[in-house]
Amino acid sequence: IPFPLGTVMPVFPPLAHAGGVVLLEALIGATGAVETTQVMRSAPPFDSAAENAARKWLFRPAYVTPRAAPRYVYLVFGFPAPVMGAVPAPRTPG
Repeated sequence: IPFPLGTVMPVFPPLAHAGGVVLLEALIGATGAVETTQVMRSAPPFDSAAENAARKWLFRPAYVTPRAAPRYVYLVFGFPAPVMGAVPAPRTPG
């Protein structure tokens, strides 16, 4: 089974006002690089951010004796809803 060695967090789209979850199917090649991605569960506008981040991941490839072999993995990217509103000022004793 491919194992992630290096991951990159996706960038939260600046125009997004809510959260979402994106499920990707990624083909991990014999070198451990992500060769292709496909959105399996979409959450616009987060799809492209999830795919861009996934393409930068690096995996330890799957091995089928005696060599590395391409395999599919499923990646879930969660985008929590941004905190809205003003942050209250700290109270000063007095």
